[in-house]
Amino acid sequence: MRGRENTLSAPFIAGAALTLNRMVKITTGGEVIHPAAIDEQTIGVTLDSATAAEATANKVVQVQVLGVAKIEASAAIAAGVLVAVSGSDGRIATATPANTTTATAFHFAVGIALEAAGGAAEVISVLLASPVAPYVNTTDATI
Repeated sequence: MRGRENTLSAPFIAGAALTLNRMVKITTGGEVIHPAAIDEQTIGVTLDSATAAEATANKVVQVQVLGVAKIEASAAIAAGVLVAVSGSDGRIATATPANTTTATAFHFAVGIALEAAGGAAEVISVLLASPVAPYVNTTDATI
């Protein structure tokens, strides 16, 4: 796919070192950092990177919050599937529904993969979705 089109981004202060094309969450102080776990709600994708020193100096970075974004994968992803944050570095993987009968962590689906990723470190196009609800296993009879 071509580059970013029809997008919305906003400026935020980097709260830690940030890597380009990865998901971020907002802290209680209003800064952005990469999520620490798969069950944290994110707000968008970094359009800039920041070193730890730049974050300490309150570097402002752009975060894409709407549209088709370029995001780095942590594993192979098929086109057309829901994607979620895969771990503590802001990369994405195929979203896995939570099992409400166990302590399995839930994923917030962050969008739909518009193209496939063959493996880790590939950057793919994703249609961002507002992650307002966890991706839950709807076949679980306890829901």
